[in-house]
Amino acid sequence: MNNPSQNFKLILSEISDVQLDSIALQKLLSAIQEVDAIFLDGRGRSRLVAKIFANRLLHLGLKPHVIGEISCPPIQTGDLYLIISGSGNSSALLENLRKVHKLGGKTAVVTTNINSKLAQETDISVLIPTDTKFSKERTSKQPMGALFEQTAFITLETAVLSLTQTLGRDENFMEAHHANIE
Repeated sequence: MNNPSQNFKLILSEISDVQLDSIALQKLLSAIQEVDAIFLDGRGRSRLVAKIFANRLLHLGLKPHVIGEISCPPIQTGDLYLIISGSGNSSALLENLRKVHKLGGKTAVVTTNINSKLAQETDISVLIPTDTKFSKERTSKQPMGALFEQTAFITLETAVLSLTQTLGRDENFMEAHHANIE
């Protein structure tokens, strides 16, 4: 029989078992602080995680943009292009990555696959060692690579907390950068 309480504990347990790639995450944090703007990209549920992170970066007073949104400006030399991709092999994201390199942008990916095409061609690769919907051997009991999106979200929230501390931004600062018309 279905037991929501046990499932909840299972999900939290799976998330807590994933090891944080703290060295790569620190590189990503440094890059975020060095650039003028951060452009975020992803497909499917990974795109939703990218959008959440973009919103948090906005609250921190930074300049995030989501690729494909109507208000997204052009990327400039030295800007950061951050991809969230479980498989790390999306051809559309790889094409965008290569364009960003030609434009002189910095690149990063959050992925499960350190050997993926995206991970091999980015400046910074943050590894989240979990299943994706394409994994042949599953370690997670959750369907469709849910553990990747959950852990990517938690990893990027960790980045937000680190940035609040490094940049000296508190909740009042973030509230002042929060939408005031909803």
